[in-house]
Amino acid sequence: MSTTPSAMEPLLPRPTAVLRDLSVEVFKASSRLVARVHPVTGKVLARALRNVNSYYSNLIEGHHTSLLDIERALADDYARDQATRDLQTLHRLHVQAQAEVDALLDARPDLPVWETDFVIGLHRRFFTDAPAHFLMQSSRNGTRSATDRPGELRTENVRIGCHVPPDAQAVPRFMERLAEAYCADRLHGDDRLLAVAASHHRLLWVHPFLEGNGRVARLFTHAFLRRIGLDGYGLWCISRGLARREQAYKQALALADGPRQGDLDGRGAHSDKALGDFCRFFLETALDQISYMDGLLTLDQVAANIHNFCARSAPRTPGASNDRPALPTEAATILTTVFQHGELPKSAVPALINASERKARDVVKTLLTEGLLHTAHHKAPLTIALPGRAITEYFPKLIFPEQTAMTASAPGASEY
Repeated sequence: MSTTPSAMEPLLPRPTAVLRDLSVEVFKASSRLVARVHPVTGKVLARALRNVNSYYSNLIEGHHTSLLDIERALADDYARDQATRDLQTLHRLHVQAQAEVDALLDARPDLPVWETDFVIGLHRRFFTDAPAHFLMQSSRNGTRSATDRPGELRTENVRIGCHVPPDAQAVPRFMERLAEAYCADRLHGDDRLLAVAASHHRLLWVHPFLEGNGRVARLFTHAFLRRIGLDGYGLWCISRGLARREQAYKQALALADGPRQGDLDGRGAHSDKALGDFCRFFLETALDQISYMDGLLTLDQVAANIHNFCARSAPRTPGASNDRPALPTEAATILTTVFQHGELPKSAVPALINASERKARDVVKTLLTEGLLHTAHHKAPLTIALPGRAITEYFPKLIFPEQTAMTASAPGASEY
């Protein structure tokens, strides 16, 4: 196959009316989420969704764990068995890498995330200190193997199923072409969102690293969605949508690898229609995830879900069996108020729950101890906290259960 960047064309699909309409709707729908939640609560929710993003991005690669295990890893509380510890380490690195990316974009909203150095930096952030076996790549017959070096483009030729990525020596040139084509500063309107969708496929097509390309591509897409100024992104998770439609996702990726099908299928080496179909799939997936969160962030729905969570954790009669901690009956009122208004002065709690100051202090102490509320210091207001056991009930079906039986993928997905 050709090892010149032209072999990757087209880099943007023909902007059909369907793609235009979908792009506009994604922008509008994501922007509406901003009005659904107080900015303080929104920041807490976005941080909590980093764990969810890691859960799903790694699940696509066949690595299953739980939100609880991810939270424990972030608190340096690791499991005893090595396999679980390794997965916890992988998730911790993923969450930390996303947090660093978010901090970079907060400080530099104009960060050129499409540049090769940025993509290489994602790989370095993610895989430095990762367990060694996550960096090992072997041929299926076991005759060849290599260890990926975090933050270095691959120097080996590989085959992934039916896909043969560019020759290793040509990878830097392909990455330069990606940076040129997907520079958002040169794009306008809908093309910026189409660039996010198309670049997700083309980066995976180049396969710049021996290992970790899928996770790096999804983290890159997270950064790109933020970089184009998509209001509300961070309150929904693209990896969740891709994982929920994993087979369709992988099929759409594979089809977009295909060559041009005749004179009416664009002018590049690859199919314009197939790339457009992938972008359509990506945008529809994004819209589905936005719609999911939009329905759950309405005031009535949030209040109902918090109430249901607290009702299941209400004080129990002596001798009753329940693994959940008992919460005071006033908990739902406090949690709902804090969630909706972002902050609640501690001095306002007695009047809110119609209780004495001592009773109010006891209730607040319980919610702080259970990790359901946060306060910076004793005079600071209360803000919401979203541990995994709460967020999955405040947002039902956030973690879909049908994947719980998945186990880690066997090594050797690539062939040398």
